[in-house]
Amino acid sequence: MSSMMQVECKHVFLLVAILYIVQVDSRFPVMGLHSTGRAGSRCKILRLRGGEEQRRVQDDFIMGETQSLQSLQIGDVIGFGSFSTVHAGIGDGEIPVAVKRTRINSDDVVNLKRIEREISILGSLKHRNVVKLLHVMKEKGSHGEEVVSLVLERCLGGELFDFVNDFQTFHANGDRSWRRSNTTEVLTVKEEHIVKIIYHILVAVEYLHSQHVVHRDLKLENVMFEEPFNVDKEPVVKLIDFGFSREFGNERDMFTACGSTLYIAPEVLMAKETGLGYSSECDLWAVGVMSFILLCCKPPFSGPTSYDIGCAIKSGNYSYPDYALVSDEAKDFIAGLLELNPSKRLTARQALEHAWIRRYVPQEDEGWGRRIGKFLAVPRDSSKESCVGLSEGWEVSLGKWLRHMVPHWRASIRGRSKGLRSRVPVAG
Repeated sequence: MSSMMQVECKHVFLLVAILYIVQVDSRFPVMGLHSTGRAGSRCKILRLRGGEEQRRVQDDFIMGETQSLQSLQIGDVIGFGSFSTVHAGIGDGEIPVAVKRTRINSDDVVNLKRIEREISILGSLKHRNVVKLLHVMKEKGSHGEEVVSLVLERCLGGELFDFVNDFQTFHANGDRSWRRSNTTEVLTVKEEHIVKIIYHILVAVEYLHSQHVVHRDLKLENVMFEEPFNVDKEPVVKLIDFGFSREFGNERDMFTACGSTLYIAPEVLMAKETGLGYSSECDLWAVGVMSFILLCCKPPFSGPTSYDIGCAIKSGNYSYPDYALVSDEAKDFIAGLLELNPSKRLTARQALEHAWIRRYVPQEDEGWGRRIGKFLAVPRDSSKESCVGLSEGWEVSLGKWLRHMVPHWRASIRGRSKGLRSRVPVAG
């Protein structure tokens, strides 16, 4: 009887601890417990380009929590996507924004579904290394087609692709001379700077996968610096362009070959041929390709045609150029990501814990709120099948976590318990 009461007490204590943590640690949203979207949001009054009259725009798309938008000025084109045009813009408070405009015909079901999915996913993501969706609006174009505009935070530091193009020379000690575009300023970029860039990418990818979202088009052009690169500051980057992103479950049930040729994973190329499908591991392959290019200024797999590049990717054979001094730790890191077998490929968490990353980015304590948030995280598809493997080994992980955190919140729990006892009469 005493042993049974002891077990029950442990369970009660564990429940109290979790509820206490969820209640007080509001700095970190607990995944799976907060609202992720709403339907039928309306855009605010917009001030459109060229002094057009103010008007309201109905938004029929399902999206996550976004900020209200009082005014918007749309300016010059600053980029192009596969299906869209990106304009510079000025939002509320003269804040620079990017406006991604996509034209959609009413009978274009595929493109409509793609943009709806992008809005839904981007609206639900909240992370420093993921571009923020501020608002969505829909209007009629000049030819009667619908134009959907995504108002996004604007990254002022440029693409990672341009960063690589600005490399000038490689030195014998492994350093790289880098010249900022349209200037005579020459800086020395070390392996440490590249590691920190990759670290931020991996943090973003780990977050996406924890939310059961796969990007499927990771490449240098879809990673942007928050601010212009500076060797004396931490380089913060953000993932952009979620046009090919989608949610995933525990099965490799994706077969569509999408993405950019140089970065596409072998299982994506062969999904329909083998009938095996692919899943989120394809994002890590792309991170491996980006890491190789950042270190060597050339892709690991190349060829005169897309077919030749695909054959090179399927072979998995690549070599490092003589002019680039790449450390053994970096080569081991990249080898773990450019693994042909997706089941053996490094996960984002394993990559973050690799010696090469930890050499320049010390292990930081995530904080107990985020730890319990990860523990409580559930996939959007909360069916029984999707939850398989979610809590594998949770007793061990939670036990370690509790032993670590007990000294920090035991006093608070005792204080709350004491106050509760003083208010509740005890029969006796």
